Amino acid sequence: MTSNHTDKPNVKRTASKPPRVSVVIATYDRPEMLEHCLQAVQRQTVTDWEALVIGDCCQPSTREVIEAFEDPRITYANLPARCGEQSIPNSVGLALARASVVAFLNHDDYWLPDHLEIGLARLAETGADLCTTSAVFATYASHKSYDVVLAESSPSWRRLQDVFGGPFFLFEPISSWLVRRDRVLQLSPIGPALAVARTPITDWLLRFWRAGLKHCNEERITVIKDNIRKQTKTPHYRQSSPMFPFIEALAAGKNPEGLREEISIRQAAHLANGGRVRDFKVFNKPLALGVLPEGWNVEFTDDDARVFLETGKDPYEEAARAAGLPLGSVLRAALTNRTGETMHSQPTFEEMVQAARLQLSNQTQ
Repeated sequence: MTSNHTDKPNVKRTASKPPRVSVVIATYDRPEMLEHCLQAVQRQTVTDWEALVIGDCCQPSTREVIEAFEDPRITYANLPARCGEQSIPNSVGLALARASVVAFLNHDDYWLPDHLEIGLARLAETGADLCTTSAVFATYASHKSYDVVLAESSPSWRRLQDVFGGPFFLFEPISSWLVRRDRVLQLSPIGPALAVARTPITDWLLRFWRAGLKHCNEERITVIKDNIRKQTKTPHYRQSSPMFPFIEALAAGKNPEGLREEISIRQAAHLANGGRVRDFKVFNKPLALGVLPEGWNVEFTDDDARVFLETGKDPYEEAARAAGLPLGSVLRAALTNRTGETMHSQPTFEEMVQAARLQLSNQTQ
C-alpha cells in the first residue's frame, strides 16, 4: 500500500497565529473538481481560514492544481498510502488543524459564499460542539435523463439521537459540518471504514451522542451536495460530473439569498414534475449499497437506544454480524462504484498523521 508518488512542497505554510477556522478537504484524483471546490472556499465571506487539503495517495495533478492557486492559506499533504475513503484523510486534517473550529468540505461539494459565516455564527450563538447547516442534494432527473435537478434538502428536525435508527444519509454531507476541534478530539478519530459496520460519519455521530456533545441545526441552505449517480457501469471517478458547471451557471450574478431562492424554485419544480425525494426518517437497506442479504432488516426500539447509550452495544452491528456481513462492507461496495478498486486493508491513522506532519513541517516558514 505504498506509493511512488512524490510531492514537492507547494506554497509555504506560514507559521502565524491560528486562523478563525480550518477547512479540511479530503481528495482523491479529481483535480478538476478540487479546483472548483477551492474556488468556493476562496469566495467565502469569512476570509480568516486555512485550507488543509489531504490527498489520499493522489497523482501529481492534484498538487499542480493547488500550487496554481498561489494562496498561502491553502496547504497540501499527500498521504503515502491509499485509504480508499474520506474518514482517515479527514481525521488527519482534524489532527493537523490549527483553528478552534474545523469545517469539512468534500472535494465534489459546493459551499455558498456565506457557509462559514453562518456556521460560525450559529456555533457562537448556541455554544454547540457541532453545527450542521442545510444541504440540498443535486441529482439526475431520472435514470434515463442527464438533466441535473435539485431534490431533497436536509431536515430541520434532525438530532444526534435520530442517527441511531435513521438512514445513513441523515447528516450527510460532512461538508455541512462545523465542529469545535477540542471537543471532538476528546473522542477517537472518525472510524476507518473497514473497521465499522455503519458508515464512518454515522458511527462518529453515535459517539458524539453517547459523549453528550451539543448539536445545533441551521435551516438555511449553505451546501450543495453532488449526489449525481452514474448512468453507466463505468465507475464514478472515470466520468466527469456536471455538478460544478450546473451550480456555477445557477449562481451567476446572484448573492447567497438569491441563490437560495433559486434553489427553492428548482426544488418545487422537481416535486411538481413528479420527482422523487428520499425519506430522512426511515432506516433503509441501501446502507450497505445493495450488499445486504435478501429480506435482511433491523428494527430499533427505545430499549435498544438505552442499551446503546449505556454500553455502546449497537444492534445494527450485531445484526450485520449475524447475517455474515463483515465490517467495512459499506466501503467495499462504495469503492467499487466510485473507482473500481477493491480494498482489503488500510494504513493506520497514526502513520498517516506522522507522514502529513512531516510534509507540512517542510512547508512552514
